[in-house]
Amino acid sequence: MTERITDRVNGDRIAADIAALAERTRHDQPGFTRLAYSEEDRQARAWLRDRMEAAGLTVRLDAAANVIGRHPGASEGTVLAVGSHIDTVPNGGRFDGMAGVTAGLEIARVLSEAGRHLRHPLEVIAFTNEEPNAFGLSTVGSRAMAGKLTAPRARELRDPDGRTLAEAIDFLGGEAAHLDEARRSRGAIAHYLELHIEQGPVLDREQIPVGVVTGIAAPTRLRVRVDGRPDHAGTTPMGLRKDALAGAAEIVLALERIATEAGESVGTVGRLVNQPNHANVVPGHVEMTLEFRSIFPERIAALRARFLEAMPEIAQRRGLEASWEFLMEERPLQIPPKTVELAAAVCRGLGIPFRPLPSGASHDANHIAEIAPVSMLFVPSVGGRSHCPEELTHTADLAAGTRALLGVLVRLDETL
Repeated sequence: MTERITDRVNGDRIAADIAALAERTRHDQPGFTRLAYSEEDRQARAWLRDRMEAAGLTVRLDAAANVIGRHPGASEGTVLAVGSHIDTVPNGGRFDGMAGVTAGLEIARVLSEAGRHLRHPLEVIAFTNEEPNAFGLSTVGSRAMAGKLTAPRARELRDPDGRTLAEAIDFLGGEAAHLDEARRSRGAIAHYLELHIEQGPVLDREQIPVGVVTGIAAPTRLRVRVDGRPDHAGTTPMGLRKDALAGAAEIVLALERIATEAGESVGTVGRLVNQPNHANVVPGHVEMTLEFRSIFPERIAALRARFLEAMPEIAQRRGLEASWEFLMEERPLQIPPKTVELAAAVCRGLGIPFRPLPSGASHDANHIAEIAPVSMLFVPSVGGRSHCPEELTHTADLAAGTRALLGVLVRLDETL
C-alpha cells in the first residue's frame, strides 16, 4: 500500500511538544499559567521559534508579535495557514491553543522530512494573546492581522498597572507603532485552518476523535461600573444604604436569567472588583467585566437589548449609578456548508470517525474569517474540562486531529 503523507504524523512528537510548552509556566501557581505578555510567554515563544526552525520553517515576528513560520511552496503567492495560540488563562490547562500550534509544527516536520512542497506556501502561526487579558481585549494577534486593531487603540488601552497594550506587544518583540503592517489584505491567505480542543463534552462522551466545526460563537464583552456610597457597616440602616455590591449582585443574576431565557446563549461575569473591600464598610464601587455569547447574531442582539434595559432599572431602584462601555462586539461565524463537507470528506477518506458540531467558544478563526475562508477541527476534551489544570486530550486524538488537518490542507492545496 502506498504511504499517505498523513500516515507520517507522529502523535508522540506532538505530545512531547505540548509537554515542553507546559514547562514554561508560572511555578508559584497551580495548573498552567502562561499569560500573554509575561516572561513565561516570551520564553515559550523563544522555544517555539527554535522548534519551527528545526522543522525547516523560516521564522519571523510581525508587528503584532505573531510568530510565523513559513514553509515554501512550489510557487509563490497566496498562502495556506494553520495556527492557534500558546497563551493560557490563569491556572489553566496544557492543550487549549497549544494543540493547534503543535499540530501545525508537526505538519511542517512531516512535509520537511518527506521533502514535499505544497503548491501554496504554508504558514504556521502562533497568534499573540488569544485569551482575555487585563487590557480588556482578547484575540489581539488575529485581530491585528484582520486589520481590526490600530496603533492608537493599542496605545490607549492600559492594564491596572498602567502598562499600555502597545508596550506589552513591544515586550514580545512586536512593533506596535506599526500595527498596520501586520494587516493582511483579503485574498492574501487562500485558506486558514485551526485545530483546537473542543472544550466541551460532546466528542469525549460519544468517543469520536474529530469534530468538524460548523459555526463559532462570538463574545460581546462589557466593562460595567456600579457606584454607590461607602458607609459604616454597623451604623448605616439597611434602608438608607447605597450598596454597590448588592446592586452588582442583582445585575449578575439578571444577566444569568436573561441569558438562560434567551436559549442557546450564555452570559458570564468573569471579573469583579469590589471597593473599598473592607469587612466593616458598605461597598461603594464595583467594577466588573461581563460577556454574552451565542452562535446566532439575533440572539446576541436580543440579549444585549434586554440586559441594557434591566441594568439601569436595577441601579435606579437602588439609588445607584451604573455606567458601562463595550470592550468587544464580535460577530458569530457560520462556516459555509461546502467547507464543512470538504473536511468531512477528508475524514471519511482517512477512516477517521467524526461528527459536525458548533463551537461555543470564540477563536482566532473568527477574525481571520474576515479576510480568508476558514476551516476548524476539534479534538476531544476528556470530561469536557478546559481552562483548568485537569484539561486533557489523549495523544491518539491529537494525532487523529492532526492527520485530518493535514488531509484537509492537502485537499485545499490541490483545489484552490
